[in-house]
Amino acid sequence: MSILSKGYSSTTGDGRAPGRLVARLMTVAVLAGSVVVGLNAVPAWAAGGNSIATAPSVLPGIQYSGDTSIDATGAWPSSIPCNNPGPLEYWDLSLIQGDAVLVQGTTNAPATKFQVSVLPPGTNDENIDSAQKVITGDFSTGTRFTVNSSGTYPMAVGDCWGTPGPYSFTMSVKHVALLYVSNVIRTGTKGSLSVYVRYPGGSSISDPGLTVYLYGRWRDFPPVPPTSHVIAHGVPVNGTVQLSFKLPQMLAGKRTPLIITAAGSAYQAVHAVTCTDIVAKSRSSAK
Repeated sequence: MSILSKGYSSTTGDGRAPGRLVARLMTVAVLAGSVVVGLNAVPAWAAGGNSIATAPSVLPGIQYSGDTSIDATGAWPSSIPCNNPGPLEYWDLSLIQGDAVLVQGTTNAPATKFQVSVLPPGTNDENIDSAQKVITGDFSTGTRFTVNSSGTYPMAVGDCWGTPGPYSFTMSVKHVALLYVSNVIRTGTKGSLSVYVRYPGGSSISDPGLTVYLYGRWRDFPPVPPTSHVIAHGVPVNGTVQLSFKLPQMLAGKRTPLIITAAGSAYQAVHAVTCTDIVAKSRSSAK
C-alpha cells in the first residue's frame, strides 16, 4: 500500500484542531458497478418536469424514465446549443463538492439520439437563457463531470435531432471524503486514534457505508517482508471515528508504521496516509 496523498492541517472544517495528517480521497471514475445495480434493482421513475420548477429529484443508482413524445415537455433554452431543438424534460441532481458523476441512458424507438445538459446551481426558469452550462454530453455514451460546489444542478434531457420518444437513464455518484487524523494516545502497546471524516466543504460525514481502517505494518517473522495488519476499524458518526487498538508485544520500543485509510461503495478510491509511531516499552519489557 503506497502513500499517494499526504498533507498537514491544524484545524478541521468545523474549527476544531484534530492533528496533522490529512488524507484526501481522490477523483476516480469507477462508476459502472453502480449503474448496473440501478438498472437491475430499482423500478423506473416515469416522466421528468416540463420546467426546472417541476423537475423531479434524481438519486444515485435508480433508473428514471420519460417519454418526450407524450409527456408534458419544455423547450431547449437559448443558452444550450442544439442542432434541431425538440422537446425536453428537466431533472434535479443534488450533488456535493468533489462528486464524480456519470449520467448514462438509452432511448427507444422512435427516439434515436438524445442530448443531456447539466446547468449550475441557482439556474431557474427565469434565468436559464443566460445560464452557463456545466456540461453537455451524449446521452447513450455517458456524460461525466466533477462537481465544483455543492448544490442542486438542473439537468435537461431531450432530443436535438427532431425525433422525440421514450428514454431511461441512471446517475452514478462517487463522493470525496477527507480524513483528518489526531495524535496517537498510547499506554504501552495499547493505543487509540481519533479520525475526523469530512466532505471537501467541511461538513461532517455520518455514513455506515463508509468504513475507516487502521493498519499496522510489521514483520511477523524476521526473514519475511513486512505486511499490513488491520488493527482497528469503524464508521463515522457525526464526522468522527474513534479507533482503539493493541499491537503485539514484540513491537515494544520499535518504530511501527500506522496506515489510515477508508473505503465505501459510494466513495472514490482511497489513498492511504502513513504515520510512523514509536511503541513505548511496557514496564515489564523495560526491566
